[in-house]
Amino acid sequence: MEDIIVSVPKSDAQFVARLLEKMGYCIRNRKLKGSNAPTFRELFERAQQESSMDHEWTLDEINAEIKTARQERSQ
Repeated sequence: MEDIIVSVPKSDAQFVARLLEKMGYCIRNRKLKGSNAPTFRELFERAQQESSMDHEWTLDEINAEIKTARQERSQ
């Protein structure tokens, strides 16, 4: 078996560790092992809530950001 090193944002570490455990991988980091970690459902629901807070960009907002960046670059 090969070791796999995964880098994820700190806020998602517990979720990814639990997901990997569900898939049958062995987690070596003691802080992330499932014995004292929240349940997978709790982590999934929290990740889903946090992702739903993301801002959906409109085309006008994207174009405005591009225009501002171009103006700053040309100055």
